[in-house]
Amino acid sequence: MINFIEEIGWKVAEARECHAASERFHGICVSGSNCAAVCQTEGFTGGECRGFRRRCICTKECLEQEDQGDQN
Repeated sequence: MINFIEEIGWKVAEARECHAASERFHGICVSGSNCAAVCQTEGFTGGECRGFRRRCICTKECLEQEDQGDQN
């Protein structure tokens, strides 16, 4: 069955977390829940304060597609 899947080249999606700096959050990020709430208004699923500069970084699940047929 696996050889059949490889031959027809099905694409397998692997979930991972994507990150992007918030465009609407201003100032130093000290409250992760406030950051997450702002990120949700931007279409993300959450957010957290990160880094030395304490920036609000938004997070969401994104898909990375891998073509199984090209591995031979």
